[in-house]
Amino acid sequence: NALVNLAPRQISFTKGAFITAVIGIITQPWRLLSSTEGYIFTWLIGYSALLGPIAGIIIADYFIVRKRTLDIDALYSTTGSYWYANGYNSKAFIAMIIGVIPSLPGFLNVALPNFAVP
Repeated sequence: NALVNLAPRQISFTKGAFITAVIGIITQPWRLLSSTEGYIFTWLIGYSALLGPIAGIIIADYFIVRKRTLDIDALYSTTGSYWYANGYNSKAFIAMIIGVIPSLPGFLNVALPNFAVP
């Protein structure tokens, strides 16, 4: 997605994915041959440990806080109801940290097997 944002007229989403795959294979080909364990058990667990709380925050905001009502114009306005202190919602960051904390010991146990997790 980041490559597509660099030049959206020249790079489609599919072309950006292929460019990323080729760069990954060229820069570290031994990782493909060694094992998929690092990808499956480390990266995906870390990714889901962050994505779960983010999804929970978005769903709670939509259903509980906003009561399933969105102001489409305010989504794109710097003065609308969705604009927070410099564009960042500090309450959402605190909620994300609270949501990540329970899964952090399990992720550290997988990512750093020699690290003692209480």
